[in-house]
Amino acid sequence: MDYEALIKRVDQKSASILGTAVASTGGSKDIPTPKGQYFYLGHFSYLAPNPGRKMSEWHQELGSIYHIKIGIQDWVSIEDVEAANEIFVTKGSATSSRLFYTFGTDVHGEGGRGIVFADYAVYKDYIIPKGTVLLATSLSMNMDPKLYHEPEKLKPGRFLNDNRSMYASSNGSTQNREVFTFGWGRRICPGIYMAENEIFNFCTHLLAKCTIELAFTKSGEKIYPELDRWVEKDETVVPLPYKTRFVQRK
Repeated sequence: MDYEALIKRVDQKSASILGTAVASTGGSKDIPTPKGQYFYLGHFSYLAPNPGRKMSEWHQELGSIYHIKIGIQDWVSIEDVEAANEIFVTKGSATSSRLFYTFGTDVHGEGGRGIVFADYAVYKDYIIPKGTVLLATSLSMNMDPKLYHEPEKLKPGRFLNDNRSMYASSNGSTQNREVFTFGWGRRICPGIYMAENEIFNFCTHLLAKCTIELAFTKSGEKIYPELDRWVEKDETVVPLPYKTRFVQRK
């Protein structure tokens, strides 16, 4: 069953939700969908080799919210921070932590988790059917010029005045939030504690014992890392390979 048919065949239990949408907006509209999809695969093949970059491109084309097909599953991607906060935090109690589909019978394997609405829900004038997998596009949020000045440039100093933990930042107001990687609301990744402690322990132990200095060419010239180029890895980027020296402190 396609996405449009799923919206139209709403059961009686969801009539009040749709009625609210029509009354408050004068109508309802379908969530935008990127053009072109393959049988059974949906939009999956378009995501290779850089899913984060492709999903960001779709946001630029279609707006802050859009729908795609991944196999037979319906996914809704959200770019806007306020929208993500309303859907994942304010309406978080209306979601289920498991997929609506049973992977063993309806998809192609066992297991699988995702944040879905347990029943039909409305965001502004968009109807989100139950069972739709919801995700926030963290790459788009981290590259949003409304949140970060010149986000495409490497500026470590932009974070120097923020002494909050990553957990505190992730649970703060949308205006002051700086960390989107670990998710939203009551389903924020519990690994945020371990990640923060591991990063802190690694950095403090390393810097307590070593200084990090530039490498040299055979002729004695300093080798500077390329800060304006990087390699894309799924939804994040990593620097190009570079050389440096770890000099033990005396």
